[in-house]
Amino acid sequence: MLAQVPSIAGMSSRQQIRGVARAPLVCTLVAALGRLEHSHGGLMAAIEEAVVYDMRPYDATDLCTLLYGFAATGTRADRLFARAGAALPRQLGRLEPEPLTQLAEAHAVQGAADDTLFEGIAAEVLMRSGHFTKQQVERIAASLRALGYAESEELMAAWRGDERAGGRGGGAGARSR
Repeated sequence: MLAQVPSIAGMSSRQQIRGVARAPLVCTLVAALGRLEHSHGGLMAAIEEAVVYDMRPYDATDLCTLLYGFAATGTRADRLFARAGAALPRQLGRLEPEPLTQLAEAHAVQGAADDTLFEGIAAEVLMRSGHFTKQQVERIAASLRALGYAESEELMAAWRGDERAGGRGGGAGARSR
């Protein structure tokens, strides 16, 4: 059985990530490092490089997991955040509330304000208000506030109103910096 596993001893970190690890394994590894709040600089840099090079194997939930893991380890990943930020706004409607919440938190930790992305997240919260818990909306509002978006309290108020009205809503916010 072990004879079938390819040798990675002579491969660069980038080749190891691309050649051996697949999206689910990479996501699991980054999520685990995030939970441990343990940054492994060389490995995280190789993962960022590999994912930025080819994002095709990663769906929206995978990207949220990666971004959250990078943020939780305190590892800067500016290229990954920028590339994912360009791809994710079109896919926000496919995400469950927790990955959306983690996406907002990851951007706040990294200091990566993205008007289009946060407008989309706010719109999803309001359109699907009955699916988000109070804690998730509070975490998203705190992320908005941390990045200087003036509408964080308005989002909470609108969500509360939409919750009472049966979950209908819509809207977005802009940064006040």
